[in-house]
Amino acid sequence: MTSTSMQINCADIKNRAERDWIGIMKKNEKRRMRIFSGALSIMLTAAAAGAMPVLAEETGKDWGEYKMDNDGYGYLTANFPDQFTSEYIIEENSVSVVQKTEALMLTLNEEEKKELLQADGYWRGIPRVGIPEIVFYEAENKTPAPGAASVFASYDEENAVVYGKAAAQTVKVSGANAIESDALNAGEEKSAPDEALENAVTTALNQNGIITGLSKKFCDKNVDGMSQEEIDTAVGNILTCIGEAGYFGMVQISRDGLAAIDSDAPETIKLALDGEKDPEAEKTSAAAGAVLLKNENKTLPLKQAPEMQVTSEDTMTETAAEGTSILYIASNEKALSKEQQNFLTEKISAAKAENKKVILVLATSQAIDIEKWAGDCDAILEVWQSIEDESGLIASLLSGETIPGGRLTTAWSDTDAAWNAGYGLSYTQFSYEFVSAEPASENEEDYGLDVTVKVTNTGKLPGADTVQIYTEDGERKTLSAVKKTEVLQAGEEREMVIHISQRGLGTLKDGEWTVQEGNRKLFIAHNAEDETVEAEVEIKAAKSGVSLQAEAPQSAEAGEPFDVKVNTPINVISLQMMDAEGNVYQPVDVLKENMGDSIQFTYTLKIDQAGKAQINIFTTTPEGLSESAAAQVEVEIQ
Repeated sequence: MTSTSMQINCADIKNRAERDWIGIMKKNEKRRMRIFSGALSIMLTAAAAGAMPVLAEETGKDWGEYKMDNDGYGYLTANFPDQFTSEYIIEENSVSVVQKTEALMLTLNEEEKKELLQADGYWRGIPRVGIPEIVFYEAENKTPAPGAASVFASYDEENAVVYGKAAAQTVKVSGANAIESDALNAGEEKSAPDEALENAVTTALNQNGIITGLSKKFCDKNVDGMSQEEIDTAVGNILTCIGEAGYFGMVQISRDGLAAIDSDAPETIKLALDGEKDPEAEKTSAAAGAVLLKNENKTLPLKQAPEMQVTSEDTMTETAAEGTSILYIASNEKALSKEQQNFLTEKISAAKAENKKVILVLATSQAIDIEKWAGDCDAILEVWQSIEDESGLIASLLSGETIPGGRLTTAWSDTDAAWNAGYGLSYTQFSYEFVSAEPASENEEDYGLDVTVKVTNTGKLPGADTVQIYTEDGERKTLSAVKKTEVLQAGEEREMVIHISQRGLGTLKDGEWTVQEGNRKLFIAHNAEDETVEAEVEIKAAKSGVSLQAEAPQSAEAGEPFDVKVNTPINVISLQMMDAEGNVYQPVDVLKENMGDSIQFTYTLKIDQAGKAQINIFTTTPEGLSESAAAQVEVEIQ
C-alpha cells in the first residue's frame, strides 16, 4: 500500500498533536500524556494501515453526496455510489479526511475508545469499523535491518531510506505490522540533520506498509479520571493531522456496516506479508553506519579477511591471522555485564602476553563504557545492533572490502578521553578547504546558506567522508548540516555544496528555535571538537510571520472540486482555510509535498453555494496556529 507523493513527517504530526493537547492538560499531566500518546499510537495505526471507516451512530448528519442510511444492525453506513463494486473504496473517491475523522469519533463507543488505549505487544483493533490489529515487531536483542542507531550514525538520508525499506521487510516477514517509535529516536534535542534522517526512515517504513510513531509503553490501561471530552479532543486533532499529512490510502468497509469476519478472529485487516528481505541492502546500510573508533598503527584493514561465525552469544574470540586477536561484544545496555568485563580483561591480557594486536568489535544499541579496556585495544569498531548476516558484515569491514562510514551521534563519555559527537575514523584521511558561502534563497522567509567545500583524500586508500558543518552563536556550537562525499580515490579532490537550512542556522532556546543574525563562525569539521577549518559568514534570520504564495482558479462549478495551491516556508506544518465569517472549509483531499526549501500544499475544496467565495488561509507552524490570515484568494462559484 502506498501513500500520496508527499514525504510523511511523523515528528510534525506528533508535535502538532502535543500542542493541541497541552491546552487542556491542567492536572495529572504525566498520566494524561501517557493516555494521549496511546491515542496517538492507535490513530497512527488506523491511518497508516488505511483503515479509516465511514460509519456513524448519529442521525441527521449531512455527509454530502454520501448519504447515511440505517443498515438494520443499529449502525448507519454510507450509501456509496454504485461504481464501487468492491468492498475497497479508493481514497480519491471517498469522503473527506475530516468526514472520516468525524465518522470514526461518532462510531466508537466509550468502551471501544478505552480499549484503544490498551496494548501489550498486540492490540486487537476494532473489527466492526475496520481498524486493524497491531502486532509489534519483537526480537530479543535485535532490531530490524541494522538498527536505528546505525542509520543515524550514517548521517545519510539515502541510507535512511534503504534502512527503512529493509526494516519494513524484516517486520513484515516476522508477521508484525508495527514497530516502536523509540527505536527511531535520535536524541532528546534533535539537530536539523537528525530530523531529516528520522523523516526519511519513517517515510520509507510507512510507504512499505509498516506503522510507526507508536510506543507500547505509552499505552496506559488506567483511563479512569480522564474525561471523554478530553480524549475525544486529542483523538480528533490527531486524526485530522494524520489525514492532512496524506496517510489515508484505502478504506475497507462492509456495505452492511459490519466487518465480515469469523467471530473468533481478532482482526478485520491484516497486512500482507509480501516481499522478501534484501541481505545486501541490509549489509550496505549497516556498513554506512559502522563507526571506526580507534585504529592504531593502521591495524585495519586486515590483509586477510577473518573467517568469522557470530553466534547468539554476546562474547566471542576469533583469530584473524597470526599475531591478531579479534574480540566481539554484544550488548543493549549502557554498561558491560560482569561476565563481559571478565571476558575482556582475560582475553586482552592473554593477547598482550603473546604480543598480539587486539581488535575489539562492538555490537551495541548505544554508547557503552569501555574506557578501562580501550587503551589496550589496537582497533575498535562499532557495528551497532546486528543484521542477520553479522559475520559477513564484520569480516568485510575488517578486511576493507567495505568501508566503515559512520560517525557518532553523541559523545561517548564525559572524560577527556571521550570520543566526541561526530567522531569516526576512516581507512584513509581527508582535508577540507572553505571555498564560499552564499545565500541559498532570495526569499528571506526561507533564508539559508549554500557552503562550498573542497574535500581532498590525502591518504593512500580510496574512501568516502562525512563532512560536518557547525555554526557558533557565541554560547554554543551547533551541528547545522552534514553531507557524505562520494568515494574519492587516493589524492583525489572534489568540491561539494552543502546546504544549511534556516532551521539549521538556529538553536533551541526556551523551547523555540531562534536565529542569531550577524557575522558568525562556521566550522568545517571531522567532529564536534574539530576547529581546523574556520570561516566567518553572515547569517540572516527569517522575517517574523509567514508569507505564502497561493493560487486558485478564478471560477469553479458549485459542488465540483477545485484545487487551491499554496507554497509555504519549510516550517509550516499544515493550513486551515476559512470563509469571511470564520467557518472552516473542509478539504476533500490534501497533498503535502516537500520541495526542498519550501512546502507545497494542494487543498482540494468543494463549495456548494454560488457566489464569490473568499478563502482566508491560516498556517500552523511550531509556534501554533496563526492569529491572522497569511494569504487570501477569491473564487467565483457558479
